[in-house]
Amino acid sequence: MDWYISYLILGAISGFLAGLLGVGGGVLLVPVLLLLYDAQHFSADTSMHMALGTSMAVILFTAISSMRKHHQHGAVNWRVVRNIAPGILLGTGIGALLAASIPIRGLSIFFALFVYFVAVQILFGARPHASRQPPGMLGMTITGIFTGTLSSMVSIGGAMIITPFLLWCNFSLRHAIGTSAAIGFPIAVGGTLGYIVTGMNLTDLPAPNLGFVYLPGLFWISLASVIMAPLGAKASNHLKVEFLRKLFALMLIVLATKMLFKVLAIGANLQDVIAAILGLSPFEVLIALGLIITLSLGSYIFKMLPPGFEPHKIDTADSRKAILTAISKGDVVNLHRLLKSNAEINFNQDGVMPVFVAAENGLADVMQTLLHNGVKFHITNAEGKTPWDVAMSKGHHRIAEILNDATESGLYRW
Repeated sequence: MDWYISYLILGAISGFLAGLLGVGGGVLLVPVLLLLYDAQHFSADTSMHMALGTSMAVILFTAISSMRKHHQHGAVNWRVVRNIAPGILLGTGIGALLAASIPIRGLSIFFALFVYFVAVQILFGARPHASRQPPGMLGMTITGIFTGTLSSMVSIGGAMIITPFLLWCNFSLRHAIGTSAAIGFPIAVGGTLGYIVTGMNLTDLPAPNLGFVYLPGLFWISLASVIMAPLGAKASNHLKVEFLRKLFALMLIVLATKMLFKVLAIGANLQDVIAAILGLSPFEVLIALGLIITLSLGSYIFKMLPPGFEPHKIDTADSRKAILTAISKGDVVNLHRLLKSNAEINFNQDGVMPVFVAAENGLADVMQTLLHNGVKFHITNAEGKTPWDVAMSKGHHRIAEILNDATESGLYRW
């Protein structure tokens, strides 16, 4: 029962973080499951596969909830889902077969490197620019096979791959997120079946199980995760999500590094090895490593600190005029350039606020750019109206929809 409580806590934390930050899945569950399996003395030869299979099965339940929510908001392009699903199902089967055949050492290293990749994406916020149209059926199938294979091998729902791909194909951010959430369901179905089938004939797996899916872990993690995810989504409206996302990325780096240290057997005696090379005592090496890590993380955290600790934004008469001019003209390119130069967007210029200008003129692309760059939209003007009220009064339903989506999802999170 003590272990079941551990799984319940893991599910609650992962579900809450998924709702709060828009990331989670295998990148968090797998490293922690490995720690729990190791503490339960599961076989080291199969623990990685059990962690991947159980994590993928958990995604099956969370994907249903996410897909339903995005469908209710009309954010799912079902044509894309239908076109890519065959490739997804084929790819997830291939991924499960590859994961089952790759030695535990190689699979663990591959997973850790993928977690590093996810963490770097979160830290630097790299996002593709729309530059092409969606491919035909063959292109979607190839994309599905690649996505399904990689997602199954590292036990993720595929959003880290599909969302950037759809943005690159000129989808709006809202539809890219919603469609990738729906695609996460066939990924979870195919991946779960793959891990069940590939582990079905093995007799030394911890029971009760279905192949590489450990049923107690699946039940308790899924139960808590489905309950806590909506709470995380609500909390995202009141917390500094981007700051927390970057802290979460640093935590992923720590977990991935711990995995690599264990797999490569360089854990406890690492400082002794470095000391012998540098001619220093282990104690001096530990102090040096601590200073290096502290300074490195400090440089990142300083950039991520909440307002009040950040460098002051540019807020002059010229910068305000340039911002308002770009918004009024719908000049997203120039607006983006100004915002990248750290120009302030939360200002009131003689009663005129940028977010209200975008709402009043129905500038959807401008509004998305402002939201992505941290504009405050839970505010009122001199008449007591919010940007949403202004948009609705002008008949700009697309703007109101964007603001609703931003409220419900804690801004745009992958």
